[in-house]
Amino acid sequence: TAVVAPLLPTAAAYCLATVTYLVMGATSPSSGTAFPAAREYLLPMFIAIVLVSPVLEELLHRGVVFDLLSRRVGAIAASGIGTELFVGMHFVGESGHVEPIRLVSLVTFSLAMYVVRVRWNSLILCVLAHMVLNLIGFAAMAFAASA
Repeated sequence: TAVVAPLLPTAAAYCLATVTYLVMGATSPSSGTAFPAAREYLLPMFIAIVLVSPVLEELLHRGVVFDLLSRRVGAIAASGIGTELFVGMHFVGESGHVEPIRLVSLVTFSLAMYVVRVRWNSLILCVLAHMVLNLIGFAAMAFAASA
């Protein structure tokens, strides 16, 4: 419970925001930001979104970037800079269109993962949490594709 209790409110808020964003984006025909969630793409999307991306992103952001920056500017500043990079990476190519709920979700998640990284010094926990949250988002997209 000592590990789960501090993360529960953040995880709950992120889950709700992510599911809301994805369901609204995936079910809105006018949305240009929803992923193509056709049934034939679900398996490759699952592999990319739930299995591969969390590992690569956590190794990069909570691993390499955090380690390099924290030695120079400290853990708090490194977490802030790393969060800016993490959020920026998720908005690349969206031509300035930023939904506030998605922005809050990404910032909240990134900062929570830096807390996990610092408090428990574990990239594995960060990767697993990222996989679970991406799985929730993927499930919302898959549900919208089957509707």
